[in-house]
Amino acid sequence: MPGFVSARFNSTSSTTSTVSTTATGENVTDAVSEAATSSLPDFNAADIAVIPEKIGYLKELGLDYGWGPTSLIEFVMEHLHVYTGLPWWASIIATGLLVRLALLKPLFMATDTSTKMRNVQHLTKPLRAKMQANLRTNQFEVQKAQAEISQINKERGIVVWHTIIPMIQVPLGFGCYRLVEGMSHLPVPGLAAESVAWLTDLTVADPFFILPLASAGLLYLNLRKTAEMNSSDMFNSSLGKTLRVALPTISLIFMSFFPAALQLYFATTGLFALGQTHLLSSKRFRMYMNIEIPDPVVPDSVNETSQKIRTIREQILAEQAKLLEAQKKDTSIIDRAVNSIKETGKNIKQDTQEKISELTGATTKKDEIPSRLSKKDLDLARNYENRRRQEEEWKREERNHARREAYLKASAAQKQKIA
Repeated sequence: MPGFVSARFNSTSSTTSTVSTTATGENVTDAVSEAATSSLPDFNAADIAVIPEKIGYLKELGLDYGWGPTSLIEFVMEHLHVYTGLPWWASIIATGLLVRLALLKPLFMATDTSTKMRNVQHLTKPLRAKMQANLRTNQFEVQKAQAEISQINKERGIVVWHTIIPMIQVPLGFGCYRLVEGMSHLPVPGLAAESVAWLTDLTVADPFFILPLASAGLLYLNLRKTAEMNSSDMFNSSLGKTLRVALPTISLIFMSFFPAALQLYFATTGLFALGQTHLLSSKRFRMYMNIEIPDPVVPDSVNETSQKIRTIREQILAEQAKLLEAQKKDTSIIDRAVNSIKETGKNIKQDTQEKISELTGATTKKDEIPSRLSKKDLDLARNYENRRRQEEEWKREERNHARREAYLKASAAQKQKIA
């Protein structure tokens, strides 16, 4: 490694040693920088337009995401593009649809389990109410109710954890978003040169807002169809009705600024999801796929005691409504708006808590075995792991940045040569 070699004699001063050390440190930094640069691909301005698109091509351009869902999606997309000859925009769509197809079986399992749980809700709901009533007073009754619920689930073939399997599509969907956004931002030469229908540049947003509107509309139709399928589910609560309008609106706002390649991905996967929901709403399709068919909704039988309780409750609510009406007359328009927002938030929070309680029915663990490690040791281990992860991310980002800089310089040189 190049550097100054100095020997200190009696006649030399300490300044000489300091300068030598500084020079050595600078040379070491330069050597490390040169070594990192030498490992990067050498883009030549003469052949920038004919870089071979092979497996690992995106990583060579600076789109290296280490390991995880984004790297997995990158692997699938590159293989589709290289071995099938599909253009980049078609490879993006094919990757999204392939992920959806791979998750069809887990989705059917989750739908079957959730339908079975709704069909036995008339049996489990009283038991869960019993658990909530005895949660702090009688743990024996709580455990007894839990055992009865477990027995019902076992008899009906209900495996509760099947309902969370479709959550796998969340990290995979994020991986698709992250990769396509990176490809458009760079941009990848092939993607920047492609066009589809009215989209002449897939690296910028749709100028006519057709794709964002289509994606938001498909999301709304999908949520509405899901609510129709689950007549007694959370979708028809205050929270569900709010989300049914809020989610498409938010997606429209954000998606309007996405590149067209990403908008195309969301539009096609949204159309696939809507068709999937319509299939699951068909009894014939459910019978063919051996998926549980939901029982018709039957109103709960009301005995004399519950009828009295309901009457008393209605009277109390009527009195409260009269008091609220009297207060509204003396309330300004601004206060009414604020109170309305507070009331909506309160209803959403209450519905969410009720649904979580119905689904879980779990009790707090009072006699939990403490950890062998102290809190300080756990914090130190957590901090060390976070620092190690940050260092790896920093190194990967440095490599990506250097590769992107090399690519952009070569691309600029190519444009100047053409001009």
